[in-house]
Amino acid sequence: MKKNFWIWIAFLTLLSLLSALLFKSFNALLSLPAANAWKVAGPRIAFGISVAFFAGILIKAIYDGWVIIRQQWELIVEIGGKYIGRPLSSGIHLFFPWFGLVNLRCATYKGTQMMELCLDDKIDSDYGGGNIQFKDCSSGIKAYFYFKIADSNLSTYATEDLFEAMSKKVDGLLRSFFGLYSLEEAIRMRNLFSLETVAALTNFCSDNVSTEEEWKNLKTVAQDEWQASEFFVTLTSWGIEPVNLVISNIELTPELEKTRQVILTAEKAKDVAKIRQGQAEIDKGTTVIEATADKEAAILRGEGRAAQIKQVTDAGIPLAQLVEFEVNTKKWDAIKESKSTDKVILLESSDSTVSQSAKLGAGLNLLNDKKSGKDEDNRKKDSAD
Repeated sequence: MKKNFWIWIAFLTLLSLLSALLFKSFNALLSLPAANAWKVAGPRIAFGISVAFFAGILIKAIYDGWVIIRQQWELIVEIGGKYIGRPLSSGIHLFFPWFGLVNLRCATYKGTQMMELCLDDKIDSDYGGGNIQFKDCSSGIKAYFYFKIADSNLSTYATEDLFEAMSKKVDGLLRSFFGLYSLEEAIRMRNLFSLETVAALTNFCSDNVSTEEEWKNLKTVAQDEWQASEFFVTLTSWGIEPVNLVISNIELTPELEKTRQVILTAEKAKDVAKIRQGQAEIDKGTTVIEATADKEAAILRGEGRAAQIKQVTDAGIPLAQLVEFEVNTKKWDAIKESKSTDKVILLESSDSTVSQSAKLGAGLNLLNDKKSGKDEDNRKKDSAD
């Protein structure tokens, strides 16, 4: 900035001389015989004009040369076409604005920056272009490269177009890296990729790394090999500090998309089949439980009926008459269940089989009533005790 300082000194000196010359000229004009009336006021007027001239030019120069550099930014300045030797940091600076003596070359941001690369035939992007060629096919990807400008001097003068050069370098790195993989492998391993491992794998490995355990081992090696990689060396020579590389999207080819859809459909069908199989097993278990319950209930009913029949036969009722009663009972139950509207007449006769059966049924019911009464008496007795 010393050159800028001496330019201002020279400018102020020249401006003072011009103002003095202007004062002398006006004072001489106002002192002519034709202007005797101005002899008293002439020097004051000439002095005022010269001061106004000096102040106006100086204020204009300061206004045009006033520059504020924001936080996290640096300014590259050239004086007389030559870099001043160091970038200017944030703050207020005053440069000589005229005659092209001071050139504000560029301002550089010192924080983390991002570059988006679309390597896809269908997308017209500022950075990146054309599909990536995998081992088995070509497809488009989208990536984000994060970086910092570590040296403003190198980033300004090492290459003519820094961002274009960086995009070409990252583009080449991605193409070299993904050329080691099939599209399916790249999609499966995408979340494991990092800038260090990608650069290290591209430089120091002759084959791909396709398992998570291999990636862990490579990460350990990459920490040592990363700074020796051609990608890192080139970018640091441009004043760039690589930070990270993110593969945000890998486009599926129509064939792979169709295959994945078939696989997804098959997996859904498999899940549905498992659910239905589980439901069938539950229904089967329920049916077995219900059948067992029905069987046990039938056995209990049979045992109860057998006990009743034994009581009746012990009372002297013929077995044949008892059998006939059971048959008629089944018939009556069938008539009730059919809900028939036809009239059914039961004729009372002392010798009729039907009458005898009805009496036998009444006897069975009586036995049941007696048994129920005894059970009730027993319960009352137990309660009294």
